[in-house]
Amino acid sequence: MILKRAEGADRDVATLQRLLTHPRITPKLTQQIELEIKRIRAGASGERSAAYYLDFDLASTDNWVVIHDLRIEIDHMVAQIDHLLINRLLDIWVCESKAFTNGIKINEHGEFVTFYERRPHGVPSPIEQNMRHVRALEALFSTSAVKFPTRLGMTIRPKLQSVILVSKGSIQRPKINIPGIDTIIKADQVVGHIRKRFETGNPLDIAKLISIDTLSELGNQIVSHHRPIVFDWAKRFGLEERRGPIGRTTASAVAVPAEPPTAAGCERCGGQISVAEIRYCKAHSARFLGLALCRNCQPKKTLA
Repeated sequence: MILKRAEGADRDVATLQRLLTHPRITPKLTQQIELEIKRIRAGASGERSAAYYLDFDLASTDNWVVIHDLRIEIDHMVAQIDHLLINRLLDIWVCESKAFTNGIKINEHGEFVTFYERRPHGVPSPIEQNMRHVRALEALFSTSAVKFPTRLGMTIRPKLQSVILVSKGSIQRPKINIPGIDTIIKADQVVGHIRKRFETGNPLDIAKLISIDTLSELGNQIVSHHRPIVFDWAKRFGLEERRGPIGRTTASAVAVPAEPPTAAGCERCGGQISVAEIRYCKAHSARFLGLALCRNCQPKKTLA
């Protein structure tokens, strides 16, 4: 059963496209925004592809709960989980979707490299990224915010497992075993991967099988902790709207000329000079050659 679907990226893309027509847009900002749109669309495409395979096999069964696009905040940690799968044995699969159009390569040090215009580019480890999501879920589950079922007075604890779903591009693995490397699979193989793990599990786990209603209730408890976020793209790219009264200009918006500074003295005799005299000299700067002169020193004719 599907308890939550992905919220989509259409709103963010539309907002970014509007920013491309902003009156203060620059070529550099245009490039940055276009790259952001491309990144968002690629991520959304990978999530949709993985969601298709998950929903195709698990949406029609009551033995599984499927939650897409779950964002939780706990103890200063934030986890943006692409897909969460829970079965009646309380196996919880935390799935991270990735789309590497030009493929992904993992070297013997566990470092990830993808390719753009035939050039290698290092990317953060999706294994470590998803393990942070797992730890955030564990922190949530360690509180009383989510109540797990009990049996014979004992709380049935979930078993969390990580999996990375690659929807596009090939996967080049190192010849040596790297911790977590087996959790990286193609998106269309995810259900088979989960079933294989289930078949090799402990037969005694069947004793903790929970009811369909309990599974649904647990899934809804987790969904209740979803905390969506709305990005302020205009602020991020420094293109915030300059808001003001429409139709008229208020007094606070009128530029008031600053009072000219009081000179130390007349630039001819050194005597005292008033603000009015300074203003007069500025208004007739050609006549006084730009000098600030007192009334007594102001000539009747233009200085030569």
